[in-house]
Amino acid sequence: MEVRCIVCGRKLEIAKWHPEYEQLRSEGEHAPYICERCSTMITGEAREAQQPKKPM
Repeated sequence: MEVRCIVCGRKLEIAKWHPEYEQLRSEGEHAPYICERCSTMITGEAREAQQPKKPM
């Protein structure tokens, strides 16, 4: 099954054993999906934003 990341627009091939395969298949062709690379990037940015600012 081919899906497109909603953040970067990259097309990815999802195998049947992928954890989100059944959910994506049931939602149809336009199901929202975020690739692992973008998910890691977003998580890192969120953690960095939650860190207290260092005084100058």
